[in-house]
Amino acid sequence: MIELFATPDQAEIINCTARYIGFYACRRFGKTDTFFNRCVKRTLSEVIEYVYLSPDYGLAKEQYERIESSLGEHGLVRRAVGQPKPRIELVTGSRIHFRSFDNPRRMRGLRRITEIFVDEIQDIKEREFWSVLRPMISDVRGTIIVAGQFRGLNWHYKKFYEKGQIPGQNLYKSWRKPWQEAFIYQSESGQEEVRQAKEMMPRAQFDVEYNCLPIANNAAVFLPEDLMAISRGVALTAPTPGVSYIIAYDLGELHDPSALVVYEYPTRTIVHAETIPLRTKHEQQARTLAQKAHFWNNAQVVIDGTGGAAGGQRTSDENVKFYRQYIPDVRVLIWQAAFKRELVRTLSLAIEGHNISIPAALEELHAQLSGFEFKRKSGDSEEYTYGAGEGVQDHQVAALMMAEHAAKCQWVKVKGATSLSAAWQ
Repeated sequence: MIELFATPDQAEIINCTARYIGFYACRRFGKTDTFFNRCVKRTLSEVIEYVYLSPDYGLAKEQYERIESSLGEHGLVRRAVGQPKPRIELVTGSRIHFRSFDNPRRMRGLRRITEIFVDEIQDIKEREFWSVLRPMISDVRGTIIVAGQFRGLNWHYKKFYEKGQIPGQNLYKSWRKPWQEAFIYQSESGQEEVRQAKEMMPRAQFDVEYNCLPIANNAAVFLPEDLMAISRGVALTAPTPGVSYIIAYDLGELHDPSALVVYEYPTRTIVHAETIPLRTKHEQQARTLAQKAHFWNNAQVVIDGTGGAAGGQRTSDENVKFYRQYIPDVRVLIWQAAFKRELVRTLSLAIEGHNISIPAALEELHAQLSGFEFKRKSGDSEEYTYGAGEGVQDHQVAALMMAEHAAKCQWVKVKGATSLSAAWQ
């Protein structure tokens, strides 16, 4: 005998009898615990073939080891095969298979599957989902459960969540579980954890990871309504006399262009943005950048000095040697993971608070901001990567992040410039 423990919310999902189930929940709600309890309950109470499916092999192997260890302690495992396709055979006659969707064709040999639990559905594409999985449950009229988080109003939102919300039918059932319904966040320390996460993450990202909201693009770092609100001001072709400017310059790599933005310090307005043609030599870029800095009222220049920016694996000093030569007082930023997260957070606060302005005429910068996305490094990781979504670039966004950081640090050169330090308190 093995005891299973679940919250009332989890128990509702564990006991659901619909064939197509959508289970969308905040971080740390207990999605994998829910899978464990449902899988164990079903495989011990009847003789079935059960499949756990994840986007990558590591997560599938992790769940295999957890179930094998837990059920093995109770003498319920007859045989366990860890490689190459993890499988657990129980004393009841049931079998639990663990697969990843990185090579869907390897799953075609599975037959007469009673239930498939698809974890981290947001990282699985539709193209082969139905053609591979749907035939596997046809023999026994099996069940498919998708669990994870929303990533926009996409295919699984429409096929599982929307249909599961239609009353009066039993074929589909779906749930959305924000952090307020998660057991782990009910304590005082849990509430503090949410508060800290909200302070550290861009609002759009918090709405996805904790509020579990299905917005248009759930991978977007910046909300469309905020980008619309800051679409104001006038793009300039020449500086205003006596006004101080910051030029932030994102150095391109061999296959990526460089980009710059001109930041008007007193008004926190991006007055100019441009992308530099590919293959432009860095000595030429540095010479041109020095001319632009002089033109924009002797602007302070900030550049990205991260290794590789000169087109190859070079040190940061080699990347910026030409820029130091032509612009001796250039500020150099080195992009490391923690620093990039801080830059993203600083810019997101400025955009959420509508504290900066980006004229509508700067269409490319607006497009890159709209397509700037976050992604969790792996299924259950607390680490994220930030960058351009499919079909867009992010070089002007990178330059904008550096400009906002420089403004926050008050890196300006015109004497008597108005202090803006209170705006970042």
